[in-house]
Amino acid sequence: MSARTAIILIMSGALLHGCVTIEPSPPTAFYLLSVPSTQPLPETGPGPGIGIGPLKLPEHLRRPQIVSRSGGHGALVADFHHWAGDLEQNMLDVLIQQFGTRAGIRRVSRYPWPSHASPDYQIRLDILRFDGALGGEVVLSGGWSLLDSTGRRELGNERFILRENARGADHQSYVATLNALLLRLGEQIGDAVERRRARHGE
Repeated sequence: MSARTAIILIMSGALLHGCVTIEPSPPTAFYLLSVPSTQPLPETGPGPGIGIGPLKLPEHLRRPQIVSRSGGHGALVADFHHWAGDLEQNMLDVLIQQFGTRAGIRRVSRYPWPSHASPDYQIRLDILRFDGALGGEVVLSGGWSLLDSTGRRELGNERFILRENARGADHQSYVATLNALLLRLGEQIGDAVERRRARHGE
């Protein structure tokens, strides 16, 4: 190949490259867990103050991207579907709001709370799974402990595993299913705390 031919080929390649259209990346969608706005707020009662937290998530879920499962041991980390903030804190926000709707609760506090405002009970959560398959089964599992006002004496604990089929194969449906599972967990914990109070006449 002559030097003149090589130069022509290089210039032709550069011109062709300049004509290539680069598709823009899709916009990133952001998601939040929430309590239904239709849920009424009862009047503050004479009952105990409840502290929620800490809540601990597995390391692979502590990221902005939404994580789902893909059969076997596969995991999918979404490039364009993110949580709109810290997932652990968002989950705590939902549980705090949900407990605030229960009759008889005087105050609901987020961990860490100031020493002068220690709650009567503390609920600590250790989440093992908060994920699932797009369009498939979604799972929330782990355990929670009920502690006294000092946070040092355990009054009870329970393990849980909640399952629900995703309401669709997209991320919006996936997050809605995760949200529903978290609300179910909040109801279960609230019912368990109320049963304990009734047994002990609190």
